Amino acid sequence: MDEQKESKYLPIFSSWKWAIPILICLFLVAGIIMICVTSQNFSLYYPSNGRLYLMTLHSIILVVVFICLCIGILKLIAIYAKNMEREREILANLYLEEQQRLIVRYDEEKDAKDELKKAKDKIKDLEEIKEIQKSILEKEAEKAILLKFQKEKIEYLEKINKQLLEKDIIIK
Repeated sequence: MDEQKESKYLPIFSSWKWAIPILICLFLVAGIIMICVTSQNFSLYYPSNGRLYLMTLHSIILVVVFICLCIGILKLIAIYAKNMEREREILANLYLEEQQRLIVRYDEEKDAKDELKKAKDKIKDLEEIKEIQKSILEKEAEKAILLKFQKEKIEYLEKINKQLLEKDIIIK
């Protein structure tokens, strides 16, 4: 009776929904491994002057790489959030369009019901007018019959009057 066509929604970068969280997890695992390796280097070796310099350089490089990983993770989170926000906006727009179509359809149905009611009222009024005209025509027909009957009566009386006058003339 009422067919509703469901529109298929294909999200923007649908593969990013899974790729971004996987990349974030991989970056976090890489950062944790780097921290573990650096802390093992500091705890296993008793540094001498040359070793201290290399370990400090190694730890600075690891910290820079870890900061880069954190920045990468933050950028991935921003991309993921932007993607989800766009998807939410698209879904909201689709929902809004569907609601507007329902409102328009409801208004059209309401207008159609109003038009149907007006048409029924007009038909009823026309039927009443038809009945009134029919009764008026019947009354006019009765009047016409009465007038015809009265004319015939007048003609008959005039004939009788003429005959009586002629007889009077003859009698005199």
